Amino acid sequence: MSLGSALVVGLSYLFLYTVIFLAVPFVIFGLVWGMIEWYQGRSAPASVAASVPADHKH
Repeated sequence: MSLGSALVVGLSYLFLYTVIFLAVPFVIFGLVWGMIEWYQGRSAPASVAASVPADHKH
């Protein structure tokens, strides 16, 4: 393996790990947010729907 191809492979791996490292907090936040939304919707749908404005719904 030449130095150039090793550098390209190394940079692509570095880029991949950087993307994963940056995406992990968003994935965790999304999972936690989804669980909270699901739990609130299951426990008290009327009060949650009344307190959350319509334009904040995705």
